[in-house]
Formats: sequence, C-alpha cells, structure tokens
Amino acid sequence: MYKLIIVDDEPLIQVGIKSMINWQKLNIKICGTAHNGKQALDLMDKNLPDIVITDIKMPIMDGLELMSQCKKRYDYPPVFIILTSYDEFPLIQQALRLNAIDYIIKMELNEQTLQNCIKNAMKKIKREIEPKKLSSYISEDLFTNQFLLRLLNMHYTPANSIKNYLHQTPAILKGKFFSVTFFKINFSYNNITNDERIQLYNYIIQMVEEIISRQFQIKTVPIDKDSFVVILALNQEDIYIIKTITTTHQMIYKYFNIQIFIGIGNVYKDLTQISNSYYEAMQALRLTSKNQPVIYYNEIEKKLLYKNTFNTFVFHQALTQALDELNIEKIECILNEILDLLNNYTTRYLQAFDVCSNILYILLTMLDSAEEMLENIFIDEKDSYQSIYRQNNIPALTTWLEKLKNGLVLELNKKKNEHSNYLVTAVQKYIHNHYTEKLSLQEIATKFNVSPNYLSFLFKKYSNINFSNYVSSVKIQHAKTMLVHNKMNIQDISEYLGFNNPYYFSKVFKKFTGHTPKEYQINSIIKK
Repeated sequence: MYKLIIVDDEPLIQVGIKSMINWQKLNIKICGTAHNGKQALDLMDKNLPDIVITDIKMPIMDGLELMSQCKKRYDYPPVFIILTSYDEFPLIQQALRLNAIDYIIKMELNEQTLQNCIKNAMKKIKREIEPKKLSSYISEDLFTNQFLLRLLNMHYTPANSIKNYLHQTPAILKGKFFSVTFFKINFSYNNITNDERIQLYNYIIQMVEEIISRQFQIKTVPIDKDSFVVILALNQEDIYIIKTITTTHQMIYKYFNIQIFIGIGNVYKDLTQISNSYYEAMQALRLTSKNQPVIYYNEIEKKLLYKNTFNTFVFHQALTQALDELNIEKIECILNEILDLLNNYTTRYLQAFDVCSNILYILLTMLDSAEEMLENIFIDEKDSYQSIYRQNNIPALTTWLEKLKNGLVLELNKKKNEHSNYLVTAVQKYIHNHYTEKLSLQEIATKFNVSPNYLSFLFKKYSNINFSNYVSSVKIQHAKTMLVHNKMNIQDISEYLGFNNPYYFSKVFKKFTGHTPKEYQINSIIKK
C-alpha cells in the first residue's frame, strides 16, 4: 500500500481531498495532514510517504521549500503533486523544475482531476523509484558494496547531497582520514579457465585484505572481473600507506607470480570527499607500467599540470551562462568549439579528461534534471554517464563528448517544448476563467512572467490561433449562450464581457459567427 500525506493551510482543502476519492481502492493510505512544510517534514520523517499533495503557498515553509528540503534530505524523495491558483504560474514553473509530477488548480479540483494525478504519481513510483529501492531487500554485503560504489562515484555530486546519502545509512567505515587504492590484475595466463580466473581473483582479494587490515580498517569493493578498490580508514594521515601497498604488491607477485598495477589516491579528512580519492587513484593507475606498477597520485600531481592547458575558466563561464539562459544554440556552439580543440590541437589525455569532467560537473550542478537527462543520453551504456571513466584515450573521450553534446541538445529542446506547452495550457485556462475581463497580451505576459512577443509566438505555435483571436473566440462563445438563454441585451453583454463598446462587440461577433448579435438571437428563437 502506498503512503500519502496532504499539506495545506486550509482545513477545507484537506478535508475535501481526503473525502473526494476512495483511497483504499487505489491502494493508498493517508497517513497524515500538515498545515505547512515544517510540519510536513516532521510527518515525513515518521511515515516516509510515497506521495505528497502540497499547496504551493503556505506560512512558515511553503511547498517549494518543502520540495527542496526533501531533495536534500532523502535519497528517494516522495512524488509531489502541487496545489495552486491561476496567478501562481512562475511558482508552478519552479515546482516542475524541482520534479513535481503534476499540478492542480484549486478551483478545478475534482474527483477525476485528482485521480488522474494520483495515477500518474503511482506510475512514476512503479517505473522509476521502486526499482531503485530494491537494494534494500538484498543481502547486507551486496548492499554495502552498492553503497560504497555509489559513494565512490559521487565525484560530481554537491557535498550536501553526499552528506544526506551518508545520513541514511549506518556508518560502514569509521576513521578521521580516508584514502582509496585501485587494484588492477593483469591476467596474462594463456591457459587459465574462467573458473580458475574467478578463484584467483578471490584469493588475491583475500591476501590484500589480510595484509592491509593489519595496519588500517578497510573495505573492499569489487569493480569488474579484474579490478577492485580498497577504501582505507585512518586515524591519522598515515605515512605508511605507500609502504603497506608496496609490500602488498610484492607479496602478491611472490605467491601468485602475477602482475598487479596499483593507483593510490590522496588522503582526505571527510568521507564525503572519498570520491576525489577514487578519481585520483584511477588517474594514477592509468600511468602505471611494468617498471612502475605502484603510483601514488600525490607524487605525480604536479607533473599533470601541463603548461599548454585549456583556459577552462573561460569555457566554464560561457557554458554556465548559456545553461542559465537555456540558450541551446550557444550551448551546442561551445561544446563544438571544445570538440574542435580536442580533435585538432596537441592535447594530453589527462588534460582532455579534465575538460570532459568539468563539463559533466557544470551540467550536474546547473541543471535540476541533469541526472535524468544524462541517464537518457547514455541509456545504452551499462554505467550511464559514468562511462567517462572507461574512455582511455583522446579519440574515445571525444566520441563520448560528441554523444553528450548531441543528446543534451535533444533533451534541452524536449524540456523547452514541455515548458512551453505548460505555459500555453495555463494561459488558456486563465482566459477561460477571466473571460469577463479586458485581457491584453501585455497584461497576461506580465502575469506569467514572459515577454509579450514570446507568448504570442508560443500561443500561435501550440494553439494554431493567435492570442487575440483566441480571447475573442472564448468571449463570443459565452456571448452566444447569453443571447439565447439569458436574453440579455447587447449593451449589457458587451459590458459584461469586457468589450470597449457595443459596436466593437457586434463587429467581433459577426467576424466569428457570420451574424450580428441581434440576427443570431432572432435566428435562435425561430429555430426553437
């Protein structure tokens, strides 16, 4: 059974929603109501709801802040349905950017509307959220590995998000300092079977754990069939790391006669920075060789500063601005310029990797739905956008970046179209509910926080009719009803519908119906 809470400062709305549909039939339990976002958070901590229906404007903490807090607080935030009014479209836009599944105009709240929104929310839970929660039902060891693997791959995730992730899981590693060591086994035996390879892989991990655990608290995380990572928890910035790892390498070679390459990341004070050490360990591993099988990132860091590096600050600034403006043409142009530099100028691998990493970081920090977009772009890659780590040369990196660029342009255009559709639909609803007012393009554009020219363009594109004709058609539709059923005179109807004078009203009426208001009224009586 799905759990739901209702958040609204109006008791009548709360009662109305609770009694509007048969929740039990939908397999939903209402586990509480709250009058503001702060109360809702307390309720959510106790009940961990799947769906939240919340007002957008409330005292103490509003709906937007509640959604924002949930994103930071929970690894799997609930699905949000927003309650709003017609004049709150800019707030609706913000809510949708925070991944609200849908919104309901309070004046249009009814059983069917509410039921449709709930069903959409349940579809999202089944399709996207439940599969991610399956890890809670698997064995403890596998869960620990998944937890650590995700932690290692949070190199581009804001520190607050990592802290929230750590808070949701009991402490797995305890220490004041942390470092990552990346091991890669060189299976060069010609006659080794797959079973023997797996057995040897496990023996090597056992020996590594036995040697290193004498000095440090550790956790081992398998990466693939010939690689694994050891996370070290230290009580001080231990100078014995290199000595211990070098001894481990020698012992493995002595007992198994097999070559292992090892990259060691820097030591960090906080577990939230462990992904940095993992990233560095991978960089160090790429530079290992038979002559130098163990490399500590700290020893090569200065050598990686190549004097002819890109001016990353310039493109960082330009790309950030383009993303902020959602200028898709500019974004594509900047990424094409970077691809041109990678393809046509002398570039070192680590320099190229750093450029691609920076682009990824900018996207993940600038775009609210970046994670979802990147998943869509790299849907055919088993490790999604993290496949950047498998690109071991410049041609592979440029291919990866080309794919990112093309996919990003498609995703951003899709996002822009969805936003435009929401805008036009909301404006149409507003017109239908304010048809008695004088509705100008300038006034509506200001209300919905867009320029008149842009609104006019979108309206024509998505409605196949210009703004003024749409307003007039809605008013005339109501005028026809009033002429026939209410038997009001033309002067009163003209004033009621917000026309400047009866003459102009008659002119517009004839344009849309082919008759004057009087002719239409007489014809309707004759037909009866």
